[in-house]
Amino acid sequence: MAPDDFKTVYSVRDHKKIKERKGFVSYYESDGLIGTEFPCDVKAKGRGTLSYSQKSLTFGLRAAYGMKTVDYPFFPGYAFTEFAAFALRNAGQDYDMARMRDTYVTRACMGLNVDCANSRCCVLYVNGAYYVP
Repeated sequence: MAPDDFKTVYSVRDHKKIKERKGFVSYYESDGLIGTEFPCDVKAKGRGTLSYSQKSLTFGLRAAYGMKTVDYPFFPGYAFTEFAAFALRNAGQDYDMARMRDTYVTRACMGLNVDCANSRCCVLYVNGAYYVP
């Protein structure tokens, strides 16, 4: 996305002022090969965590941007492969600690007939460069 658009999205600190901008995601697998690409909207996610230097982001697909969903196995072995939106999370309130507790708990709930989110660790590159806030 345009650098100024990213700055607008990422500089939000109040959930009532969250801004959405058009972006484009290129998702690479750990072997360096491109997995999928798609246009989407990008916005900051959270409330209290918006004050952190590293923010969570939500990516939403819309027909107006060219695709309503993306069909890709982001989570190997997971039954669902079609997504209309997903979040790139900063570990929430575990941000300055282990950063794995939320993922650990949700994985422990898999198969227990309760709703839970799947997760996968990733690295964020913005406009071709590793992003460090």
